[in-house]
Amino acid sequence: MLRSIMSFKNIKSRVLSSLILIVISSQCFASEIRIALKNKPDTLDPHRYNVGNNLQVTSSIYQQLIGDEFGNESLQEGIIEDIVLIDQVLNTWQVNLRKNIKFHNGKELTVEDVIFSIDRIRQLPNSPSSFRQYVEPIVSMTVVDQYRIDMRFKKGYAEFNGDLSKISIVSKPSPTYTHLDNDVSFSGTHFYRLVNYDLEKNVVELERFDGNRLIENAIKKVNYVFISDDNERMEALINNEVDVVDRLSLKQIKQLQKKGFKSFTRNTNRVIFLQLDTFREQTPFITDHKGRSLDTNPLKDRRVRQAISIAINREQLIESVMDGNANPAGQIFLSGSLLASKNLKPINHNLQKARRLMKEAGYKNGFKLTIHGPEGRYIRDKQLINAIASMLADINIDAQAKSLPAKEYFAKALAKHTFSINLLGWAPNVNGSYTFNNLFLPPDRDRQLGSGNAGRYNNEKLNQLILKAQETFDDIYRRQLYQRASELVINDVAIIPLHFQVVNWGMSAKVNYFPKPGTWRTNIASFRLAR
Repeated sequence: MLRSIMSFKNIKSRVLSSLILIVISSQCFASEIRIALKNKPDTLDPHRYNVGNNLQVTSSIYQQLIGDEFGNESLQEGIIEDIVLIDQVLNTWQVNLRKNIKFHNGKELTVEDVIFSIDRIRQLPNSPSSFRQYVEPIVSMTVVDQYRIDMRFKKGYAEFNGDLSKISIVSKPSPTYTHLDNDVSFSGTHFYRLVNYDLEKNVVELERFDGNRLIENAIKKVNYVFISDDNERMEALINNEVDVVDRLSLKQIKQLQKKGFKSFTRNTNRVIFLQLDTFREQTPFITDHKGRSLDTNPLKDRRVRQAISIAINREQLIESVMDGNANPAGQIFLSGSLLASKNLKPINHNLQKARRLMKEAGYKNGFKLTIHGPEGRYIRDKQLINAIASMLADINIDAQAKSLPAKEYFAKALAKHTFSINLLGWAPNVNGSYTFNNLFLPPDRDRQLGSGNAGRYNNEKLNQLILKAQETFDDIYRRQLYQRASELVINDVAIIPLHFQVVNWGMSAKVNYFPKPGTWRTNIASFRLAR
């Protein structure tokens, strides 16, 4: 039978009172850890907003249908035990759930909860970054018994494994449910259950759920606080107000190490890149040097896009802006990923060639432009776009940088396509369609395509290559197709890749961290108190 492996000096007053409560409560728990994060969640609803600051917390509460690792690991980490092809023509698969999985409320997980979760994602209104794209390929669900569902996917669609790794399962509520975050209060099945939270006071309290089969000797109680200021977050650790802090610079890590604190570094697959408006004939934030509109959009010329890319000195950005805390990028996928092309390398700085390209394109004297980015969403994002703007003066581009609050920025960049050049970060999934459908297909709200394509890039050759990959059930050949697609994207300068983020965490001497090999994601179930 054919099988497929799916596959915080002191804390400011706004948080001080909350931390005091946490310290007092810790006397009642022998096993407790306090974690300070830079970015707090917008919501704890696992279906409402698909962004990293939410997933950092919710991923420990709610479990996905399958894990986000390649190969056998994907099934070992998820709710699904096995997936078996039963009708290749109709693309129907029997999904077998693990038995005896318990929700935090004590209820056993069955197919009813899976169907409810999938349907809820479809129907959830006003989602600013929807999970809907991951359930759209599911054409129908037929219940076989309480642990088995026959799922039919859209014809020829072969990449539903990565989609299933994005679908969090919640307990189907009773007719009389309570409310949380202006929405339904759900129960999950993962490592920790939600005890209490107040996002306005920057606090989330979790408690270990011993009913999860994957939990083993994890710390009993986890308290999150959210401190956006990097120095305040480090001082909170030094002052023993928290035990673990994220998003520190290498300089801060060295300072902590001299004081006897521990640290760990995670090389991530989150790539930071520039998007370019290749859609409009006239683009709003590019003018001549006197501020007058240009008749044509320079970014529609591949030579201009390439000149901007190679005028950026990535090594200098990493050294001076990122404090060495990043790895240069030449494509969307991290080297070593099964989807990464071996033919693509980090892009070299070459001013001579950049100037020649600008001259060939008819822009020897350059123009003025504004680069937009979020403030505080990515590591040193504001400083990054300012440094890039300065570098472009070398090719006679008079650039300025403008940062906006994250919510405002993303609404303008992704929903309204407001900007000419903007900064974005992306963490690819186990399947290529997740990245290519979002970033490089033309935006189509009804079909949930191109939601991250701020520049509205459109390349018919790429579109067909993506479609062919999605309909290829041979894993090896499908990856080769995505590698070719990556080469097309980079060679056409659809985006300008900058670097892959490196995340540094500081810890008190009483904490150890034992991550699972081969993964960059920080898992709170892997923290232990030192003996």
